[in-house]
Amino acid sequence: MSSISGGPVWHWRAWRRALPWQSTRDAINGYHQACGPKDGELLLLGCSAGWMLKRSWLKGFSRLIAVDLDPLAKGLFRLRHRGLSQLLWKRADALEQLDTLLDTYPNAAILFDNMLGQQALISLSIATGSDQMPN
Repeated sequence: MSSISGGPVWHWRAWRRALPWQSTRDAINGYHQACGPKDGELLLLGCSAGWMLKRSWLKGFSRLIAVDLDPLAKGLFRLRHRGLSQLLWKRADALEQLDTLLDTYPNAAILFDNMLGQQALISLSIATGSDQMPN
């Protein structure tokens, strides 16, 4: 699968652009540490490989339920966030499955991890008929 919000090219670009995004990652982590949930269950919706997430924050949860459509996301997430034994992975469209996920994990905190940004790209892709990432 290669698409505007996943696949090998998308992940390669995310990896290559890690340094320019470092300050954003640090700000997100600071917010999570200060204001976000720190334990219990966490639903990670649209998390991809977890490019913007810190393993130290994720380790505090008793269970992580990661949901993403991209078939590469699971392996890359596990590679980037080694040691998360409490990780359960679901390959699915989190928006289409949202009601089911909320019913299945009623006590979980929810993180829409750039999912809305992905939806904007997917909508643009559908509208233009192009699956290419804008420069």
